[in-house]
Amino acid sequence: MYDKILFWVTTLWILNSFQLPAQNFAYVTNHESNTVSVVDLITNVTTATIPIGEDPVAVGLSLDDSILYVVNRSEDHINDASVSVVDLTTNAITATIPVGQLPIDIALAPNGEYAYVTNGGSDNVSVIDLTSNTVVTTVSVGAGPFQLAITPNGAFAYVVNQGGGDVSVIDLNSNTVSATVTIGVGAAPIAIEPDGDFAYVGNSDSISVIDLNSNTVSATITVGTNPTSIAITPDGNLAYITYEIGNDVKILNLGTNMITDTIPVGSSPEGIAIREGLAAVTNQNENTISVIELNSNTVTATLPVGDKPTGITLGPGPLPELAVTAQSGRDHFLTQTDLFNKITWNPPDTPYTSYAIFLNETYTNLIAVLPANVTEFVDHNLKKGETTTYFVVAFNQEIKVAQGSVTVTSN
Repeated sequence: MYDKILFWVTTLWILNSFQLPAQNFAYVTNHESNTVSVVDLITNVTTATIPIGEDPVAVGLSLDDSILYVVNRSEDHINDASVSVVDLTTNAITATIPVGQLPIDIALAPNGEYAYVTNGGSDNVSVIDLTSNTVVTTVSVGAGPFQLAITPNGAFAYVVNQGGGDVSVIDLNSNTVSATVTIGVGAAPIAIEPDGDFAYVGNSDSISVIDLNSNTVSATITVGTNPTSIAITPDGNLAYITYEIGNDVKILNLGTNMITDTIPVGSSPEGIAIREGLAAVTNQNENTISVIELNSNTVTATLPVGDKPTGITLGPGPLPELAVTAQSGRDHFLTQTDLFNKITWNPPDTPYTSYAIFLNETYTNLIAVLPANVTEFVDHNLKKGETTTYFVVAFNQEIKVAQGSVTVTSN
């Protein structure tokens, strides 16, 4: 009886969810170790340490969370700067992409087709085609481009030029600078809120708020000295800010533009990332990351990583692959014929409580939820010649633990 109740509770949860929770991993660049630490934020264990290029400083994830892009500044900051492409199913480098001098940051387009890298020593941005893993063009910007952020609609990139105290606005359709916004001395970090109306840019002792509809500074907020990174919660209500001087994270209420709380972390916090109710902060001088639970704004763990951690991003991590097979068939009922697809799969090796079946890889078109003892599904009333891809996800309670897919044509 308990198992049946648990199954239906999980079923209702999945049916009413817009986003499926997944296991949280932190990917941390250690710029003096020349490595990336892969940290499981559920078990608080480093599951892998990936050798990477020289002086890795920033990191980004592909749209499907399967590929990691790591910016390598190079030890002499002039030659051999690159972006390493890492397959997270094997933790192997599959490509190395040369970029400009002194690359600092990377941002991926919302459609996952391009990545943009700021080159602080070349005063430009490298545009990388992620299908071919090649630089297809460079865009000249202001002096000393540092961090950048892309609007949620993918139309513009906002590039903070630390040397010029301004922000270059790149039209991503034409890859040309369409506007320049003057900010202030020491401009470095930037984040854009989820609705795409405002950008928040850190200066030497303040945050400039840019109205993205007019590309003008609409407010200046006094904060601590030398903010280094800004991460905004998915609901757009709060920004979490790290500082070069100080051992804490400040929380900025974006509705009131007031600092509402301060969270003690490690020494010299540098990068910050937010996902699934957690924030993670790199502490450069302690070679650790601080994990913050956002509901309570408390540090729940301090975990060791490599030497001088800087960049960080959070993702679901690689999931075990379900072996899914499919066959098409037909049943005859008097004058009618039912075309159907029957899909089957092997259970995962990890603990699981249920399965869900979707018709798209973003897991929004749900067609079935099944208990753990069922390993097949039949889809009826199909059209002849119709091709369908099924995505099968295994859950342990509310956590994805394995996934697989199969494509079949009805005949």
